[in-house]
Amino acid sequence: MRGLLLIGLFAGVLLGAPRVVLMQELVRLEAMEKKTLLMFPLEQQGAQLEVKFESKRGGEGVRVAVFDKTGNVALAGSTYELSGMLRVPLAREREYRVEIENMRQRLGHALVDVDVSLVFGKTVATPEPGAARGLEPGRRLYTIWASLGLFGLMAGYAAIRLTPPVLRRLRGEI
Repeated sequence: MRGLLLIGLFAGVLLGAPRVVLMQELVRLEAMEKKTLLMFPLEQQGAQLEVKFESKRGGEGVRVAVFDKTGNVALAGSTYELSGMLRVPLAREREYRVEIENMRQRLGHALVDVDVSLVFGKTVATPEPGAARGLEPGRRLYTIWASLGLFGLMAGYAAIRLTPPVLRRLRGEI
């Protein structure tokens, strides 16, 4: 696999083609299954990984994620979708793996058409592994206030519903 990748990289550079196709397959995923589609080293130069996927069968959609080979935190990942594209800038001299999962579907299987390729020359800065993207400050504040409000409503409801039985028990009426 490593030799084919290096030959493809050299052929792409010599012929002026900035794209190297790593995989084009129809993948079968059983319900509640996670698969490693591809593991590859990137040794010569940085590139952008492009993963296109389309679910041919399966109602809940699939999730695609890219990992550093040694890490368990995804460098990038999609949400559960029926089709989509994921672009990830990769640094050289590292090894990567592409995983696909079908964890939302309880029965049956999914057939997913997957196209994985490396694009050279269009790279951007590589994100730090495990760097999480945060919410904007306004949305973060809204989320905090909404969470506190819902917690207050649940605590108030529990207090209203539980106070009479607790008082009866303390008085010895039960």
